[in-house]
Amino acid sequence: MPATAATLILVVVLLAGLIAAAVVFDQVSRSGVPGMLTSWARRRRPLARPQPPEAGLQP
Repeated sequence: MPATAATLILVVVLLAGLIAAAVVFDQVSRSGVPGMLTSWARRRRPLARPQPPEAGLQP
């Protein structure tokens, strides 16, 4: 039975979905859901006033 165009499209869509699910699972397993959400929010809207790196070093 020859593979039709619809079958090929279905296979490609399923593979893309599996890859996307693997990427999301990897992000969640590395940093957890809160870490993933904060990194997504930081990417969408950068912080208005970034803190200087030496601010936390003062006594």
